[in-house]
Amino acid sequence: MRVDAIVGLQYGSEGKGAVVARMAGGYDGAVRTGAPNAGHTVLHDGVAYKMRSVPCNWVNPRCRLFVGAGGLLNLDVLAEELKTLPRSVMDRLKIDRNCGIIDQADIEEEEHKGMNKAIGSTAEGVGPAQARKVLRRGFTTAGQVVELAKYITDVAGEVNSMIDEGQAIMLEGTQGFGLSMNHGPYPFTTSRDVLASSLFSDAGLAPGSCRSVYGVMRTYPIRVAGNSGPMGAEELSWEEITKRCGAPEGAIVERTTVTKRIRRVSEIDWELLKRSVACNRPNGIFITFIDYLGWEMHGKTSPDDLNAKAHEFIKQVESRLGVPVIAVGTGAGPLDQIWLRPIESIMPEKKA
Repeated sequence: MRVDAIVGLQYGSEGKGAVVARMAGGYDGAVRTGAPNAGHTVLHDGVAYKMRSVPCNWVNPRCRLFVGAGGLLNLDVLAEELKTLPRSVMDRLKIDRNCGIIDQADIEEEEHKGMNKAIGSTAEGVGPAQARKVLRRGFTTAGQVVELAKYITDVAGEVNSMIDEGQAIMLEGTQGFGLSMNHGPYPFTTSRDVLASSLFSDAGLAPGSCRSVYGVMRTYPIRVAGNSGPMGAEELSWEEITKRCGAPEGAIVERTTVTKRIRRVSEIDWELLKRSVACNRPNGIFITFIDYLGWEMHGKTSPDDLNAKAHEFIKQVESRLGVPVIAVGTGAGPLDQIWLRPIESIMPEKKA
């Protein structure tokens, strides 16, 4: 059991990128199987990277990087992303031959059908591409693209061999449980399933290879702008959250990584979280944006800096969900975290 999965417990944008970046040092390989409609922000050496294709574990220079068979890539997005990253990332990246390719026609189809207004889609062509894959009509796989030849491999084969050799693997989940096509409020969902179990399937790994699942949740859940579906709890404004936590005016206004639209935000939906925990069975939870419960905690790193409201919220999460809270996030960077349990206690053991 050498594989850990990181999953979003709400509607995505829970801050998984920062969690992954902090834990990256413990893994020999990382697999992403999502699509470019989901972006993870990683702050590394003072630079914010928007990851829509490459696993966030690239910050660990010894980690091998994989895009699994269940993933979708936009070649233009991938090319632009690789330009921003260190040259060594290209040498470590491998893409499964059956990973799908989104083309311009997919994007135009989604725009033509008005999916943005209808269900809050990012209009990145993911849904139409996924549909063509299922129908097996004019679908292009990464193995058919000449310019990707140097990256192509059998990801499932390579990663399973790494596991057999005792190496540790992280599965980087995209989006969140509330957007799951099979278990979310359909049709206001993404075009794939995003549970922990789905990550293993998309990567070609057996459930028995799972060591741990870690869930990431926010103090205030968000959805993308527009008619993007139910929130399950009272919606709020960013002005209200700014006032509640005492942040400077204008300091808290969140926009989506991909579309740059202002996100919708609400109170916690405990019923969604209970269902998410039941379906994902996380061993531990990371709470992000704890500074939204008091701006004096922004950027802090010591448990002594948690205020009474944060302590009460952590206690409530553990009581209601029955899962221990491992750490809380206080800012955008991987070091802007307060660990309630030693990080060493949850990391994979080093192979002999």
